[in-house]
Amino acid sequence: MKIVTQLKEQRRNILLVVLLTWLPVVVFLGLIIAISLKLERPITFFFQDFFFITNSPIYTGFVSNIGIIFWSVTAGILFFISVVCYQFRASRQVQWFYIFAAVITVIMLFDDFFLFHEIIYPRFFNIHSGTVYIIYGVLGIIYLVVFRKNILASNFLVLFFAFLFFFISIVFDELRERWLFNPYWIVCEDGFKLLGIVSWLTYYFLTSLQSIKELVQSK
Repeated sequence: MKIVTQLKEQRRNILLVVLLTWLPVVVFLGLIIAISLKLERPITFFFQDFFFITNSPIYTGFVSNIGIIFWSVTAGILFFISVVCYQFRASRQVQWFYIFAAVITVIMLFDDFFLFHEIIYPRFFNIHSGTVYIIYGVLGIIYLVVFRKNILASNFLVLFFAFLFFFISIVFDELRERWLFNPYWIVCEDGFKLLGIVSWLTYYFLTSLQSIKELVQSK
């Protein structure tokens, strides 16, 4: 029977699935339990939703959460296109163009989600947010220089606006920290950041489509 044949073929791949997906999840859960015991914190703190634990309104941090979703979508697109480029034997330059972008995206995702530049770095490593922004800026410049040919061959204007929106957001962030303008100041700061994230997502979505078309046409 066809289904029996399919099951036999899938059985050969199940070990790979276990090693690459299920095992890391089990190890992760084990680490969470260990951390809970070490910190003497209820295990529910690590599993239950933030709104449930703090009794916060469901719309708390809504704009920030939307940004995190867009970061995640972009990371997924970039890792997927990286695999596609590898499978179709695209040039190493193209492969690294997407891999480097995926790494940057994941760094930004973690920074946004875990508040690295706002809490983790200043509190635990004594690194000011301004220094973190400089590091991120240097990382961005390196990316632009190393992959300038790939960028210039794409819809680079969208990427330009992404960097511009991020820069404006950082300016508003630094001004807010130093002079503490009224609460609506954050609309400009996080609004421009959201525009930057959406532009970042749009650029790599369009560029990935372009790369897939080129790979298909080359076959």
